[in-house]
Amino acid sequence: MTQEELISLAYEKFSGFKKPAHSTNFKCCWECEEYDDMLREVCRHELKIEQIGTVCWGPIAFLLPEAMAYYMPRIIEFAVLKVENKDRDPFITQFINQFINQFSCGLNYDGCSLFGEDHIKVVGETFKYINENYREIVEDHIWEDLLDQALQNWWIQPQA
Repeated sequence: MTQEELISLAYEKFSGFKKPAHSTNFKCCWECEEYDDMLREVCRHELKIEQIGTVCWGPIAFLLPEAMAYYMPRIIEFAVLKVENKDRDPFITQFINQFINQFSCGLNYDGCSLFGEDHIKVVGETFKYINENYREIVEDHIWEDLLDQALQNWWIQPQA
């Protein structure tokens, strides 16, 4: 699958999710309120990598399931386009870090809980694309074991 095909597929499969009124549980804490305020007027196509942040700061881990599903095509786009964050680190590593366990392991966060099989397949295809096209970058940053785990966690095996 090409870069363009994967991005197009992501926008198509996640198109049913509309922008929610709030992106985070803004009453939880000042950080959630800050992220919610920042994203309030931002549509998925206008989301900038600076708004996603870095490994140490950013809203992804705080997004409500509706916001995660709404912004996911843009997040995938950043990953497959090999965008760098403001620290000049490849967003690929943030993508791996944020989504390695999101669905399969059910750990502490339900941000992907609205994802159906088609959505899961798109994320799996994204990890496959990263592995096939950016493996060297991933290895340079010593993330290959985590990428392999993400591939295993998100890949849906065909039913026999």
